[in-house]
Amino acid sequence: MARYRFEFPEKTYAIETIARGTGVKVRRYLEQAYGRGRWRKMKGKAVIR
Repeated sequence: MARYRFEFPEKTYAIETIARGTGVKVRRYLEQAYGRGRWRKMKGKAVIR
C-alpha cells in the first residue's frame, strides 16, 4: 500500500541523460519486461505537491 501520495502539477524540466547503452545497468531487465529500445537513464527536476 502506498504510504505517500504525490502530485506533479507541472512538467519535469532540466532533463539530462546520465547513462545510455551499456551504461544502463538494468538494461537486461528493461528489455525483458518492455522490449528492445534505446534505453536511457535520466534525471530531471519537478515540482511535487
